[in-house]
Amino acid sequence: MVGIVFAKLSRPKKRAQTLLFSKNAVICHRDGMPCLLFRVGDMRKSHIIEAHVTAQIIRRKVTKEGEVLPFYQQNMEVSCDGGDDRLMFIWPTIVVHKIDRDSPLYGLSAQDMLKERFEIVVMLEGVVESTGMTTQARSSYLPSEILWGHRFESVVTFKRETGEYEVDYTTFNNTYEVDTPLCSARQLREVKKELNKQNGVTEASSDTDESDTSSVEVSSRKNSLSNGYLRFTPVYANTNEQTNGAAGDTMALPPAIITPGGGAPTVSPGSERKKNFRKLSIKEPSMDSLC
Repeated sequence: MVGIVFAKLSRPKKRAQTLLFSKNAVICHRDGMPCLLFRVGDMRKSHIIEAHVTAQIIRRKVTKEGEVLPFYQQNMEVSCDGGDDRLMFIWPTIVVHKIDRDSPLYGLSAQDMLKERFEIVVMLEGVVESTGMTTQARSSYLPSEILWGHRFESVVTFKRETGEYEVDYTTFNNTYEVDTPLCSARQLREVKKELNKQNGVTEASSDTDESDTSSVEVSSRKNSLSNGYLRFTPVYANTNEQTNGAAGDTMALPPAIITPGGGAPTVSPGSERKKNFRKLSIKEPSMDSLC
């Protein structure tokens, strides 16, 4: 009886509701490869360990024998930052599905996406650090919720004044437009093969789905108020690293300790991008600001 009561009290309340999925998925090019991207995040101070993401597409299929499968499920390979489906879930992460020849989206163009009927179901599962219990959160994307030719804005900024990384969850769903071909990945590969043939490039070197395309950098970002932040305090091995870290924002992420904090950016009169962060009482971002 004591064990049952303890298990009931230690069960995380609404833990899955604090695991966030971006409202939209986007399609753009990453390293020359067309990709489907969506973002996941965690608002709690306690981490999710052994976190991994899976994705499936559900749509109608007719077999060669004429059998109609109304809810045919097909796995979609996803990865995080060049790894597998497991992620170090201490800051918002973008999950990537490469649209290659094995992808169910390989033959879909931007126009086809408007008339297709399917649903991409994504699941995030992991172990709650504080209780050791497994939790799972799910979301899905319809074709109307996939933005073609968009990319997610960055939510992590480095503050040289404090030597901390700040995560702004108010920009969690923000995207911006980039140059992306409107044709399907299959058509893009065929065009590239034809161009390579005309230029005398061998078939072996052109047998890839990658395509070189340029992207348009974001020209302006929306200024929005935030009601909560998670701060990443870098831990430096020596004084030289600390000096180099404060010199610019382009440094790689060092080992980080997450400490709670608060702040509200305000726009300076003489600058669009400059923000003044100040510490407020410790609080986590509310769900109302994200919905």
